[in-house]
Amino acid sequence: MRTKILLVEDHQVLRDGLRSLIDRAGDLEVVAEAGDGATAVTLSAQLRPDVVVMDIRLPRLSGIEATRRIVASVPSTRVLILSQLDSWISVQESFEAGAAGYLVKTSSASQLLVAVRAVHDGQRYVSPEMRESGMNGDLRAESPLNLLSSREREVLQLIVEGLSNRQIAESLGIAERTADAHRGSIMSKLDVHKATDLVRLAIREGLITP
Repeated sequence: MRTKILLVEDHQVLRDGLRSLIDRAGDLEVVAEAGDGATAVTLSAQLRPDVVVMDIRLPRLSGIEATRRIVASVPSTRVLILSQLDSWISVQESFEAGAAGYLVKTSSASQLLVAVRAVHDGQRYVSPEMRESGMNGDLRAESPLNLLSSREREVLQLIVEGLSNRQIAESLGIAERTADAHRGSIMSKLDVHKATDLVRLAIREGLITP
């Protein structure tokens, strides 16, 4: 029996390429696709896939929040995060949300298949290039971003990408006033008072690349 995959990616061209790659593997099958986080949550509840391959940056609901909801509603489903960010903060955030694996988009096609099979088999998977980078838990603990909650790190990611409070609220499925409250809490905890300074801090800590 082939492993059932739900593929979640908002770029159609990339999604088509990933589907073709996965379906050619023989033991894997893409049973559904989603272009946003909210649809991913709905399809997961309906189809109960073995593995969800999930982008982080998605419309309507972020990949992190979608992961959190999928794991809560369908515990048997394993989530593999597929992201352009090679940041240990993003890895930590993904695992806190319940993801079983984290793969950067610069990985090879063969690494994707290895990662899907690994998380399906109950293993925790992180991109080999990140495991070999020399970063470790001690370094992550020293980061000022460690002061933030998982939700606040999600909001910070969207702030540094230039989203407004309304857009952040829509992406995470929260009220706009809640997004504004998170923004204030982030700036207070990090002792930062301008969005430009938040961007500099995020670059320094590896949350985004310049």
